[in-house]
Amino acid sequence: MNSLFKLYIKRTVLLLFIGILFSLLFIYLSYNGYAEQYDIDTWSISNMLLDYTSSCFTLNVTLELIIIYTFYMYRNKKTGIFLRQLPVKSNKDFIIKVLLSLTLIILLAAVELILFNIFTKSLISEYYNNIKAVYDAKNTVIQTLESLYTTYYSNFLMLSMLTIFISSITIFASGSMGIMGFAIAVPFILYFSFIGFLAGTTAFIRDMGITLDHSILTYFNYITLRLQRLVFEDHTHINYYITLTLLSVLMYIISYFCNKHINYSKMGQLFLFRQIKILAYIIGCIFGSFSFYFIGSTIIQPQNHLTAVLILLICFIISYTAIRKIEQIFM
Repeated sequence: MNSLFKLYIKRTVLLLFIGILFSLLFIYLSYNGYAEQYDIDTWSISNMLLDYTSSCFTLNVTLELIIIYTFYMYRNKKTGIFLRQLPVKSNKDFIIKVLLSLTLIILLAAVELILFNIFTKSLISEYYNNIKAVYDAKNTVIQTLESLYTTYYSNFLMLSMLTIFISSITIFASGSMGIMGFAIAVPFILYFSFIGFLAGTTAFIRDMGITLDHSILTYFNYITLRLQRLVFEDHTHINYYITLTLLSVLMYIISYFCNKHINYSKMGQLFLFRQIKILAYIIGCIFGSFSFYFIGSTIIQPQNHLTAVLILLICFIISYTAIRKIEQIFM
């Protein structure tokens, strides 16, 4: 095996080991916190499972970002040209990186579930039986333990799939941007800017007093509702997994071609491809202008349509200028 690939594997194994240690710490904290409670009910069990799931998700995303960063941390103009001369095909190098990043997520999730079941399942079963005995005496029906675990496994799988999606976005950004710090931050930038975009759009429509056609408004509300359910509620629905799988595959495919046609002479610049630059400007200006509008309209509170339009225009200029200035720093 090529020594470069061995280095990738060693880093992946090291991060997997670190993840296992942290998951054991999470289990210990959950176990102690749960055992010290006096008023135990099914909500307490559900909350314990949710806390552990959330902690593992945060850990897995962090380790995934770290492994992707280590894959590209030494990439620059000189090393890029040098790598082209190595007896390692760039396409194969990219595929190995993707496979190792996916392997890390899958192994982490599997080990975290296994360890949690080994150390806590008997305790949870014992407490649940005690709770059930109390409620049975009152002829009160409570949520079954199987139902609690079904929700737990579903949430864990949902967040693992979300981790893969975040990984695919980061790998895409790493292959299309010349600054790794920005590439790692892209998933979070998109997430918070999209929230700001939704809030700003709502504020602008309100300030403009726009009355949408009933059919358009109904369709817009339907899309918004479906997105909310897809992200926050639809944890067991097949559409959630199909959507994230397709989006992740799309990101990996685009990343593959970016990696194949990358121009290492542009390394150190913010954008490595003109098409990605145009897309980033479009999305950045739209998301940024409405996000800034939400803030600006809250402060100024426009009293007429002209003021609202002027605020939005100023916010658009600010967004474009900010992106342009950041890009110029790395030219």
